[in-house]
Parts: sequence; structure tokens; C-alpha cells
Amino acid sequence: MNTHIMKLRFWAILAVIMIHSTAPFLYKPIGNEFLAGNIFDSLSRFAVPLFLLISGALLLHKDEPLSVFLKKRAAKIIIPFLVWSFIYYLYKRNILFTLDFEKFHIRDFLKLFITGNVYYHLWYIYLIVFVYLFIPVLRKVVQNTPTNILLYYVILSFILENGYLIGTSYLHISPKIYFSGFSGYVSYLILGYLIFHRDLFLNKRGMIYTLGILSLIVTFTGTYLSTLSFGRYHPYFYKYLSFNVLIYTIFIVVLISHTNKNIFKITRSISEVSFTMYFVHIIFSKYFQQYLNAFDLQPSLYIIALFGLTVIASYLFSLLISKIPIVRKVLS
Repeated sequence: MNTHIMKLRFWAILAVIMIHSTAPFLYKPIGNEFLAGNIFDSLSRFAVPLFLLISGALLLHKDEPLSVFLKKRAAKIIIPFLVWSFIYYLYKRNILFTLDFEKFHIRDFLKLFITGNVYYHLWYIYLIVFVYLFIPVLRKVVQNTPTNILLYYVILSFILENGYLIGTSYLHISPKIYFSGFSGYVSYLILGYLIFHRDLFLNKRGMIYTLGILSLIVTFTGTYLSTLSFGRYHPYFYKYLSFNVLIYTIFIVVLISHTNKNIFKITRSISEVSFTMYFVHIIFSKYFQQYLNAFDLQPSLYIIALFGLTVIASYLFSLLISKIPIVRKVLS
């Protein structure tokens, strides 16, 4: 695998864990706790978009039979998704560690699974499963479409997505725009293909770096002012389809792509088990939250400690899983 892609995946999984480490502080009143959470979360907003860019870069340029593609994706995603959904159902119903299976009800599990309510972080897997179904079609489209037309689609989709988000978030109206979040997430895949296979943005470092820093400032400041204005946490500037997150994600990709081509062993190793880390890290995060709550830590120190402990535990667990062939097949 391209070393740049491995580095991007490494930073993406770290960013996901950081976002979930900051979450408890974003619902606090404006103060030191909220500010600490806002800083770390703003810095990490590229997490999910970066994973989507990676998928586009790795998958949209290929040419393989439909049956081969579906078989590969089913083995790699569907099986772990089903197993982890069941594990998180047991965790959610306090069965996983107590083994009190009297609480288990198959209808309850199926209802939560079908409605996407097993556990909050699994929403991304639902998205990936849905988006991946369209990749065989997207391949034919992007490979036979000029760059300017693809870029037009990306820009148009984000304009429409943000028109809807701004209308619903600030104007209390629902603009009659026949678009959904799906189009924006597909745009991230297309951007990944354009960046890594048609060198889009990679040679415009000066402009991208400037816009990237500005977008980070907009994310932090906009979230602070919106929360202050509404009197509660307001997430518009955190939305993965917002313009500021889009620009910041492109900035991260360009920045990492122009760093040293060498890769540390730990970066490679974490990248290789990042999928398992995504699934398991919430369990460790919840455990360490209970442990750290017993200490009177400053908000920033709490976030860093929770993040560090979660990363280490998730990585070691995922690494262990990767060494056991039978378990690896169903969990990663």
C-alpha cells in the first residue's frame, strides 16, 4: 500500500479516537471544559472525510469484475460489521461482561440493528456499506469523465448540501433541495480519486495551507459563537459536509502527502489494524472515562490521557486479534 495512504489512515483513526475523547466536554456550559473540547475536536474534524478520501483513492481507479468486488467487500466489511454490532448490543444491554443472557432478545437486537441504533459510532459503517454498493458504478463514471466535470459535481454537491445545512441549522427552514448527505459523502470518494490519481490540489500547497489554517479557525470560532448564541452545543461547523471541514481535510491530505516518504513501523502497524481499532475503541474509551473521572484533572489533560489510553489499549487489542487467524476473519 502507498505509504502516503498508510499515513493518512494512521492519522484518520487517531482523529476518530480524539473526537470521541472530546465528546463529553462539548455538552458542557461555555467555559474551560468546552473550550478544551472545542480545540481538540476542531483539530480532529478531518477524521471521517479522510477515511472516505482514502476509500476513493484505493477503489475508484480499479477495474475488476462486479462479483470479485462484492465478494471482497462482503468479507472485509459485512462480517465484522455484523459481529461487532452483536458485541455492542451485548455491551449496550450490559450482557457482554455480566453474561446475563436473560437480557438478550433477538427482536430487540434486530430492531436496533435495522434502525442503526446499536451504538452511535457504528453509523459510519452503515454509511460505508451503502456507499460501497455504488462504487462499481462510480468507477465507470469517474474513469471516463474529465476532471473539470467531476470537480463541478463535487463543488455543486457541497453547495447544495451546505444550503440545506445552513437553512435547517440557522434559518429554521428546510430548503426544497432534492439532495441528501449521500451525495456529499460520494463527493469525498471522488475527491480522493482526483487527488491521488489526477494530482488535484497536490501542487497548490501555498493556497491550500492558507485556506486550511483559516478553515480550522472558522471551525473553532464558528462552533464557539454558535454555541454561545444558541445557549447549547451547536454542531454546524463540525458537520463533515460543511465547507470548512472539507477544506481542512484537503489541507491535511496535502500536508501529509508532502511529508517525508519514510514511514515509522508504529504508523504502519496502526494503519494496518485501524479498522478493528475503529470498532473496539469505544469500549475502552468508556472504561477509561470511568477511571479518569475519579481524578480531578484539568480538561486538556483529561482529554489527552483518555485519548492516549484508548489508543494504546485499542491498538494492542487489535494487534492481538490480527495474530489469531480465525478471530481476525470475523473481527477485522
